[in-house]
Amino acid sequence: MRNILHTVFFSLFLTPAIHAQGIEFFHGSWADALEKAKSEEKIIFVDAFASWCGPCKRMASQTFPDPKAGEYYNANFINLKIDMEKPENSEFANKYPVSSYPTLFFIDATGKIVLKEVGAKNVEQLIQSGQKALGKSDKSVDYEKKYNEGNREPQLMFDYVRALNASGKPSLKITNEYLNSQKDMSSEFNQKFILEGAVEADSRVFDLLLKYQKDITGLVGEGPVSARIEKACRNTLKKAIEFKNEVLLAETKAKMKTALPQKSRSICEYCRYAILPSHQGCKKIPQIGPGFAEK
Repeated sequence: MRNILHTVFFSLFLTPAIHAQGIEFFHGSWADALEKAKSEEKIIFVDAFASWCGPCKRMASQTFPDPKAGEYYNANFINLKIDMEKPENSEFANKYPVSSYPTLFFIDATGKIVLKEVGAKNVEQLIQSGQKALGKSDKSVDYEKKYNEGNREPQLMFDYVRALNASGKPSLKITNEYLNSQKDMSSEFNQKFILEGAVEADSRVFDLLLKYQKDITGLVGEGPVSARIEKACRNTLKKAIEFKNEVLLAETKAKMKTALPQKSRSICEYCRYAILPSHQGCKKIPQIGPGFAEK
């Protein structure tokens, strides 16, 4: 019988990547994208391309559809594709001129260029560009200064947590400090705070997210809640695999099934992805590390 680590790893970590989509591009106007970036406190990623450009087509067919690129960019950016030679995009093209294609822009909600890079990129290079852009726009330092000065206003703490999450920094300490000071978790603000702060499945705030999942979904919609649950489960799953913690793996799987039953599949459906040796090709998938071999 295979170790439980194999079962949970493939069912919650590898398989979603197989079925996941690539980068989802926003279909509104540039003004709409700026407004969305402002409301979500995100940077806009712009693929400035031309229809005849070969490298642009290669990125569109190979890089953008990749699940790894989608997971990273959908979580961190408002993504936009702009054909720079179409008349309706002339205003953007005049403001952000390019000399070659593709040109990749990372632009903040004020319209300021955070990062500009030229040339086609593979998945790893594109993710590195995104990380560089986020590093340049890290707003958490400003909130940290006010926090260290003693400011504990709810909005500041919420913005601080959101900025920490956007920059990939730990945020649970700030989230727990705020939530521990609250008696009523049913308020709209506190429920949005719960959603933003639930970055790991093995945390009190994630349990609160499950408790108020229906109410929070009513506030923000199913998409953001589902995305947060999946991301939190993956974060904890990676940690459990790193420390070879079978109990944590099992708990993460159970929480995923409770929170998102519509996305939870039976073990049998994962057999073709190396759950059971009776399926063709199972043994071709490599082990995930020492201590994870078949028992």
